[in-house]
This record gives sequence, C-alpha cells and structure tokens, in this order.
Amino acid sequence: MSLVIVDSKPQPDLPLTLDRLPIEIQRNIYAHLLKAECVRQPPQQVISQYMITKYHFETAISMANKRIHHIAHAMLYQQNNFIVVTCTSKIFHAIDESGVPLLARNNGIVARFNKHVMRLHLVNPWGLLRESKPKVRAAFILLQNDLPDFVRLVQYPRAVSVYDCNLRINIEKTVAGPPNLQVQRLLLEPLRHLTNFNKSVKLSSEVEASYARDVLKDMTSQI
Repeated sequence: MSLVIVDSKPQPDLPLTLDRLPIEIQRNIYAHLLKAECVRQPPQQVISQYMITKYHFETAISMANKRIHHIAHAMLYQQNNFIVVTCTSKIFHAIDESGVPLLARNNGIVARFNKHVMRLHLVNPWGLLRESKPKVRAAFILLQNDLPDFVRLVQYPRAVSVYDCNLRINIEKTVAGPPNLQVQRLLLEPLRHLTNFNKSVKLSSEVEASYARDVLKDMTSQI
C-alpha cells in the first residue's frame, strides 16, 4: 500500500504580467501605446484653418525589461513612418508656426535619428522667403500621417509657396530593405499635390521606376 501525501495549501497565483499575456493581446497593448493613430491627442486650438494635433508616445513601456524593450522598440518603428525634413531657418519658422506637429526640432537630435523612412531636403527657400545664400540651418521630424497637412500648408497661398523651389526626396532603406510599394505610396501620394515647381524635383532610386515617373510628372506640372 502506497501513501500519497497531498499538500492541501493553495498554490499562490503567479502575477499576471505583460509577458504572460497572449501575444495578440500584447501586440494590441503595444499598438495602443506606440501607434500614432492611437496616441494622437485632441486638437488644442486652431490656427487659420489648421488644427494643432500632438502625439504622446508611451515609450516608458520599453524600460520594463529587455524583452519588452525589444518588442516595443520594433513596434514603434514598424507601425509609424518617420520623415526627416531639412530646410532653411525661414522655412522652418513658417512650418513651426502653422501648427503642423513636429516630433523633434533640435538639429542635433534630428542628425542622430536614423529610423526615418523618407527625407525631404528643401534646397532653396520658397516664394517670398528668399535668402541671398540659403543654407540648411534647421531640421525636424514629422510623421507620415501629417504629410497631407504639411502639403496643404505649403500650397496655402498666404503661408508658403513652392514657387522657385528645388526639392530632393529620398526614400531610405531600412534594416528590412527599401520600403515596399504600399509604403512608398503612403509617403509620396500627399506630395503629388505639390505642383508648379519651377525648379527641379529629385526622387531617390529606391522608388519603383514607373510610379516615380508619375509622381514627378504631377509635381512638375503647371496648374
């Protein structure tokens, strides 16, 4: 006859941590904290016809532990398309005063940032914002979500005009390679509305060739 001893004490439940949740629930939580559409803040005020919107990315979640840091870091840059813009100081002030949300505006921070998928380089000042020898003195980061507002500002006749402007557009390679055509369209479709360029528009070779030709045709057309 064998004797089986059963411990009648209830075993303590392990704490329910983020790591122990099903992976799909984890992804939903990360998206809620780190995806632009989820962290967009309500508009605070209106300048002209534009609403000021800001973002509050909950990046503190990445400090929980190494595993969460790795997942959250990847989620932040997979779910959001960041764009670096370099320009003259006068152009920067026109953009900054418009209410288009800028994620970073410090030249040193922008220079060290390497997670962007597109770079816009505004070689010459626009319209009345002329300088005798324009130099790149300002840089900022914005989200792909805000490109339509950026373009509307540029095209708005009383704000900034693209007349007599050179523009260089670089689609950047990521660790996974160049962005696919779907991402390229998200980035470039808003820019197709920047028409009436008297000067040149240069588009990086990473863009699919036939699509690049269509975009350039629209941007250099005279309306």
